[in-house]
Amino acid sequence: MSPLDEFLALPEREQFEAAAEAIGVPYTDIYRVERDRDGINTANVKITIATGTVYYIEIDEEAFEPDPVPERTPVEEMTAAELKTYAAELGLSKSGNKDAVYTRITEHLATADQ
Repeated sequence: MSPLDEFLALPEREQFEAAAEAIGVPYTDIYRVERDRDGINTANVKITIATGTVYYIEIDEEAFEPDPVPERTPVEEMTAAELKTYAAELGLSKSGNKDAVYTRITEHLATADQ
């Protein structure tokens, strides 16, 4: 599926939000997003805002590159608050002091690796 087809397959609100970001207007100002059938320049998407103004944008591969996943701080370097948040993400109890939560997480990760 091409990037344009992926974009046009998004739910309407997501299309409107992406289009609004591309042209710098609130998404509530977007009236219509559609495939550009006029072939203006290299644009492949036609955006009409509530005032009737029409914008043309190009949807390309870069538009669908995933955001980089932030690296997690190593467990050994986490603060107590970070450990408790991570414990909750893993479905573990976050009660206790830093050492107790750290031990709970490392034991869970050790058994998960096996």
